[in-house]
Amino acid sequence: MTGIFLKIIGLYVLCIALHVIPVQTRDTLWQKTTFNSNNVHDGFKALDEKQFNEGSLSVANDPTGGSRDVVKVFIKKGSYVKIKDKRGAQFYTDVGSKDTMTLSYQVYFQTGMDFVRGGKLPGLYGGDPGCSGGRQSVNCLSTRFMWRSNGDGEVYAYIPRNQDANFCNSNDVYCNPDYGTSIGRGSWRFRTGRWERIVQRIKLNRPGKKNGRILVWFNGKKVVDKRNVILRENSSVKLRGLFFSVFFGGSSSSWATTADSSIYFRNFRITT
Repeated sequence: MTGIFLKIIGLYVLCIALHVIPVQTRDTLWQKTTFNSNNVHDGFKALDEKQFNEGSLSVANDPTGGSRDVVKVFIKKGSYVKIKDKRGAQFYTDVGSKDTMTLSYQVYFQTGMDFVRGGKLPGLYGGDPGCSGGRQSVNCLSTRFMWRSNGDGEVYAYIPRNQDANFCNSNDVYCNPDYGTSIGRGSWRFRTGRWERIVQRIKLNRPGKKNGRILVWFNGKKVVDKRNVILRENSSVKLRGLFFSVFFGGSSSSWATTADSSIYFRNFRITT
């Protein structure tokens, strides 16, 4: 009986581990854990296309006193994505061409930061750069994270519109005909004044099939597992890498930050 009991306990522990901890034994395509204060883009392989900075992006000391420098995005009071003065930063990092990728990093919102209505955070992208800001295309996709009011998190995805009939009626999905699709809104909540680890794993569907998958872990716990998603229509569209996109907004002043705000990042990693 003791042996059977131990086997049952072992299986239980394994199941719990598989639920809350993303597998870490995958091939690393790219990682960035140290940063060059003289060239913040060093090692990011940033594409020239569709990027902006305007003085927001820098390398800074860890706000918690850690020994390694981190990436800092400073957003000026009153800024949102349409105000081109320290509004945030955006660029693409191309690391390969895959049907499945996992992105992980840590994010730190300055203590007491006002989340206002929300803003964008880094995620993955596929195909051509440019699926953002209301621009839809069969040649690209993106799965940025987003924070909403009170720090509620979600995946903010630019993906094909021709989803399953019940997709937009799901409790965890909000489909916007003009902009991105919100997946898992409120499934986790970002807090200020602490480092938090966020992971997304994207598995592209086979073209013509509704078998794509979006998974998210927050601080080690699985919080989103959305199946049967159409993420692409063409087999030529592959996942390519990091879409670093950080700003408040939203496209109107109601999204603007109410005070100078800083968001920090460290320990970027993309695996297969």
